[in-house]
Amino acid sequence: IVDTLRWRRSSGHSFGDYSDVAKESLVHRVCKEDKSLASSGLQVNLVENINKYLKLEAEGLEGFFTGQILCIVALICWYLMV
Repeated sequence: IVDTLRWRRSSGHSFGDYSDVAKESLVHRVCKEDKSLASSGLQVNLVENINKYLKLEAEGLEGFFTGQILCIVALICWYLMV
């Protein structure tokens, strides 16, 4: 998390990485998971993984089985075995 905050302060909002074509900062483009970025691929990958874990746009039964719920179920099973 510390490295992500450092990247956001140093590169993410710098004027050098601002896109004149898209009229967006690097942070905004990373959060949109823009595949056309020449740099910051690691940050885009991190955002993708977070979104897969949280499943913010999932509906129905799929929305119930998010990463948090599965983690809680795994912890409960582990506690019951110990």
